[in-house]
Amino acid sequence: MPDMPVDLPEHSFSSQLIWVANLAGVDPAPLLARESEIANVFQKGYSVCTPVLQECMPQAPQMAGHVYDKLRSRHMALYRLGQMNEIKHLRPFWQLKGKCPGHSAEQKTLLASDPFWNSDNVPWNCTQMSCDCQVFSLSRVELKRYVERGCALGDEAAAKLKAS
Repeated sequence: MPDMPVDLPEHSFSSQLIWVANLAGVDPAPLLARESEIANVFQKGYSVCTPVLQECMPQAPQMAGHVYDKLRSRHMALYRLGQMNEIKHLRPFWQLKGKCPGHSAEQKTLLASDPFWNSDNVPWNCTQMSCDCQVFSLSRVELKRYVERGCALGDEAAAKLKAS
């Protein structure tokens, strides 16, 4: 896992624990009671963090691995979102690549300000336990090249962006 803070701007580690516990259907209280311990082992990886999560979830210890994976993927997506927000004046177009079960788009390119980025179809809000989607930021030049090469199938929005 990249070296990044456990608490992210606007997304404390405790709020992330609550979010993933609710998603997994487990009580967040035991996780919050050991938040500092979980935060300390979180970045050490799956094999170190999962046993602690299992102890916090006696009603569903088999969910510990899934909870860790989702917490990790959401944490990384939120970190990436923060990075992209800092440079969206230089790279105003965001491109979603990948597909989670239940999501329709394989690839979609929209302005960073588009309401789509607040939906459940993006990695930082995805409610799927296994999310392999990624979001990349593009400059105007990169968008132009992408459209000139023909865009990806189903990414008609990119051509409309270039025209505007």
